[in-house]
Amino acid sequence: MTPTAQPLSRRFAMFVGCIVVLLGTILAGTHWQLSADAAGQIGSIGPAGANASQTAGRLTPPRPQYPTAASSGVPGGVALTSWPWALRTSAASVPTEVKNGRTCQVFFRYLVSLSGGSYLSVDTPCAIFRQSRFVTSGTVSNGSALLQQGNGNAYLEVTSSDFDGGPSYQRGVQGDQADLVVTFSKFARFGEAGVEMNNRSGTASLTVDDSYFYEAPGWPGSYHVDGIQVGAAKNVSIRRNTVLIEPWGGTPGQTSYVSNSALGIWAELGDVKGTVVVDSNLLAGGGYAVYVQQSGGYAFRGAVYVTNNVFDQRFSGKCGIWGPLYTRGIPPGLQWLGNTFSSGAPLSLAVALTYT
Repeated sequence: MTPTAQPLSRRFAMFVGCIVVLLGTILAGTHWQLSADAAGQIGSIGPAGANASQTAGRLTPPRPQYPTAASSGVPGGVALTSWPWALRTSAASVPTEVKNGRTCQVFFRYLVSLSGGSYLSVDTPCAIFRQSRFVTSGTVSNGSALLQQGNGNAYLEVTSSDFDGGPSYQRGVQGDQADLVVTFSKFARFGEAGVEMNNRSGTASLTVDDSYFYEAPGWPGSYHVDGIQVGAAKNVSIRRNTVLIEPWGGTPGQTSYVSNSALGIWAELGDVKGTVVVDSNLLAGGGYAVYVQQSGGYAFRGAVYVTNNVFDQRFSGKCGIWGPLYTRGIPPGLQWLGNTFSSGAPLSLAVALTYT
């Protein structure tokens, strides 16, 4: 018997239903999601972990779980303009934009090639560097960094930029005066620190997100090598970074020539007055991978969270030479949750404290 023909409208509805099911299956395997910005507003639609600053409604490819040398810093193929002014931002003539109520200079795609004792001083109230590269063949004359906040700066932001401290391993960025934000950037051969803040008044905050740090052996033996270093601040936020610090400056096992940490967060030059968040980073190396230490009568005055980090064992089964966490001077109430070794083994605070 010939089957009864179905009405056209019913056949069309069945066709549409099949398409919907198929698309749902594909998208479920891709884990697309809405992402919100820091204020909780929907910034884009994309896969888990996509940058919330992208245009709303745009489908974006997935980013690596952790930043890599290839996924961070100045994008490949970008042409850079050599810095044409004196080595201070007040000497430059560039476009501006308003951010957080401030009129900010915007430096886009510059090559800042330094030598001798030179460095670039940020002496204007607000400066933003995007897709720029900082390199040096010399040693910074005042012992600070390639890019430094000056007394006149109230806000410094660096995104998708590169810092190479050269044969003398010079710091990348130092911000002691005011808020410093570093995102999607790459740091190599930085010696004392890739990013450093020592805001003794406790009025400035540090944010380092989605960036890649790798310190190769060979730094000067006297250096106190940390990936990200804080001596005092207001708030500290360190999220979704890769920080790989070779433990040994020279011959493995030579304990007089070692790096210090991947993350060194201290209340030692002043209080850390606000909240500290260290979340979802890939960390490896140093003598101890992480310091969260108060000393010299200074303290962490707000909550301190170390959460969801992977303590990578590529250099040592302990992550650092001696362990994942320096065990002295830890602030009371430290929230240590969701951390693991790269083997997948849970790393509770009780376990971390056994590495003395």
